[in-house]
This record gives sequence, C-alpha cells and structure tokens, in this order.
Amino acid sequence: MTPPIISAATTLTASPFGTPRAVSPVAATQIAFPTVAAAVVPFAVGLLVVLGLIWAVRRGIRARRGEPGPPDPAEQPRLPATGPVREEQRTREPDDDPRA
Repeated sequence: MTPPIISAATTLTASPFGTPRAVSPVAATQIAFPTVAAAVVPFAVGLLVVLGLIWAVRRGIRARRGEPGPPDPAEQPRLPATGPVREEQRTREPDDDPRA
C-alpha cells in the first residue's frame, strides 16, 4: 500500500487511533461552517444581545434621572436634644414575658 500524496495545502493531524492523517484546510473550513447561516446566526444573536444590553443601560440611566436626588444636609437626621439614645440590657424575669 502506497502512502497518499500530500500537497502543500494539507496538514497532518493525529487521529484518535494514533496514525497521522492528511486534512485539507478547505475541508476543515467546510466542516466548521457548512452553510452561511451557521456563521451568520451566532453573529446576529450576539448582536441582538449587545443591543439589548445597551438598551437596558440607557433605560436604567433614564430611570435614575427621574428619581429624586440625595437629601440636603438640612434634611439629614440629627441627634435629639437630650443626647444620643442608649441601649438598655437586662435579663427578663419569667413573669415579665408578655403573654400572647
């Protein structure tokens, strides 16, 4: 059995069985994109995803512009005149528990 003639346009790749085989770059391209739709559909879906994300960001910016701004310093909460409120810790007695 004579080995096949390999042209300059073909490359050798290892097959799963360990023997090299000749693969033409044109054949690999034809396998990767059997139709134009196989190349155009993923691009179109990606373009739609990007356009959807751009639309969502612009809509979010518009929504934030409609919200009220942060409060003025005069509207901020202040301490009571009696000073800061302290926490109280104590252990409740059994008769102090509220009945439901």
